[in-house]
Amino acid sequence: MRIALVCGISETVPPKTGSGREQMVCHLMDELARNGHEVTLFAAGGSRVPDFPGAELVSISDRTLREQELSEDLVRLYELKLMERLVSEAKRFDVIHNFLGVQALPFSTFTQTPFLTTHDDISPSRTVREFLSGYSRLPFVSITRYQRTACPVLNYLATIPFAVPLSQYEPSFSISYKKYLAFWGDFSPMRGAHHAVYVAMKTGMPLVLAGRIAPECRDYFHEKIAPYVDGKQIRYIGEINPSYRIRLMRKALATLMPAAWPELFDPVCIESLACGTPVLALKSGPVTEILENGKTGFITDSVEEMVQAVSRIPAINRRNCRYQVETHFSIEKAAAEYVKIYRMLSEQAASRQRQPVFGKNGSGAGRRIPPRHYVTRTWSKRRLPLNLSLYR
Repeated sequence: MRIALVCGISETVPPKTGSGREQMVCHLMDELARNGHEVTLFAAGGSRVPDFPGAELVSISDRTLREQELSEDLVRLYELKLMERLVSEAKRFDVIHNFLGVQALPFSTFTQTPFLTTHDDISPSRTVREFLSGYSRLPFVSITRYQRTACPVLNYLATIPFAVPLSQYEPSFSISYKKYLAFWGDFSPMRGAHHAVYVAMKTGMPLVLAGRIAPECRDYFHEKIAPYVDGKQIRYIGEINPSYRIRLMRKALATLMPAAWPELFDPVCIESLACGTPVLALKSGPVTEILENGKTGFITDSVEEMVQAVSRIPAINRRNCRYQVETHFSIEKAAAEYVKIYRMLSEQAASRQRQPVFGKNGSGAGRRIPPRHYVTRTWSKRRLPLNLSLYR
């Protein structure tokens, strides 16, 4: 199939240090290309496409907009320009898969190519929900079942969570040398890095912190995190690339996810399990769909419960963690499910194009179908071309 994947332009695909949407698009693109599909990626400059026939990158800038430090308004203008390019080339694709977000939805009206959206906004605002309701006829894919409760009017075809390529995550099942806890993610109050520090201080366990400090979160980091970073028990190692992140998690006793944001879906959880490393997380809707409490980690109601759960980590069979990803969160499984949806949408679009517009008894038998711009809501001779014999 000929597939267009549309992603954001603030970060490369794959991201240099982050995770989430761009990482998922990268994994999906690689798997689709490996299975013989022609994939065109509409994304930021500097993104990578797999070395397979038919794989192509379409970009409108040489660098990511994050690297250029552009304002949010300029980012939106660049996104409009990227979507304009997509619409101009839409006819050459069997399906368009939108990972950019809700801002891409209006462009679906300018093309007859099927337009699928993976909606990863777990808790959209009221304004966003009202906007989405105007496009509820379009096909959507949710990343969790919990997500659907926030915007139930959408036309969800399936739930396909973020996934990882198993071959890139080598698991480690021995705990003999695992002497530290790990935290990876953006340093914001909602991510709860300060809770991870609290757990480490209470249990006496070493903690390794890694991730990006956004400009708006620097005060939070310097007030809540930095005073406890001593380079011994609490260490901060900055932003890390995917390969370093995998090494960090596979050697950890457990990965901490003390997010104060109850609707957060964090791919870090899946990556940790793929490494064979249990996860300690605060209870939330999406987390309960990923972790099996007591089997692949512990889901706690409070930070104090998380402190107590640290002592129970050795009882977790780390092979269960890996098995959870192999059966539910592998990119091979996710790509296969997406291809089924692509084929269904493509066949439906082809069927609509073959369907006769009018004819004797509504069958269209013996009649030529007029061009699309002649078809109107009201049937009247004065709205048709003068030479009606063309359609007899």
